[in-house]
Amino acid sequence: MATLGYGDITPTSGWLRLLGPLEALIGFGLLTAAISWVLSTYPVLARRRALAHELTLLGEAERATATTAALDLEAFERPLASLTARLVTVHGDLTQFPVTYYFHTRDERYLLPATIRRLVRLAGDGGEPGQPQAVRLRAAMLRCALDDFAATLGRDFLDRAGAAPDDILRAYAADHLVAEGVP
Repeated sequence: MATLGYGDITPTSGWLRLLGPLEALIGFGLLTAAISWVLSTYPVLARRRALAHELTLLGEAERATATTAALDLEAFERPLASLTARLVTVHGDLTQFPVTYYFHTRDERYLLPATIRRLVRLAGDGGEPGQPQAVRLRAAMLRCALDDFAATLGRDFLDRAGAAPDDILRAYAADHLVAEGVP
């Protein structure tokens, strides 16, 4: 497959002379496919880490300003929509590249299982009856995206199909060695 040879042994029959280059072509094709597949996982991991980092920064900003995300402002509708879209993308990535579930980092700032509870909180806070209708709608969409994500995790990775989404997300965090109580 590596086509390494010095010419010491060469095929003598016609069909073996065709088989040698064919074997080399298949070997190069397999090597190229394997490298392409490995390299295609990096953008998937980068998107997941970017979402986790954004959630970490949101938490740090809330602590630094001694406030919580301003969900009572209609202006927060856009960040909710953006977070929902990013979670849907991460969910799609996980569906297309299931092996990326098993990749994780020790730095909890970039670890989605450590920060996803913040999305759950945002979805809950945004769905409060006193919020503007647009914010409640975006929060409901975020909650649906979280439920879909949790259902995929429970069914495909955690053997918890049909469990409550919050229980699945806790199991997701535990499976990635995240301490309970991380915001």
